[in-house]
Amino acid sequence: MPLIDMKLSKSGKKRLMDYPCTVGKKAKGPEYPWGLDINLETEQIKKLGLNLKTLKRGDELPVQAVLKVRNKSEHEGEDYDGVQLSLGLRMIKIAIDKGKK
Repeated sequence: MPLIDMKLSKSGKKRLMDYPCTVGKKAKGPEYPWGLDINLETEQIKKLGLNLKTLKRGDELPVQAVLKVRNKSEHEGEDYDGVQLSLGLRMIKIAIDKGKK
């Protein structure tokens, strides 16, 4: 299964930068949409056998996961063209390759 880079397009990045929460003239905005972030807490970190002392910001960890569909929607709005799609997913099984890339 090929990996697909989920980085924001220029138009997607510009759309996020138009919101008033962006601070400062030099703000570059996010490279990836916030919905792609996952945050693990102590229990999950221990289950996955991760050692935070060996990881640093920017490290990449290959992941294999099973996602469960939690919700889906389609809606139209005045702030964007066409139909906006949304899909809520929950990671229910995760394997992380601890050999950093």
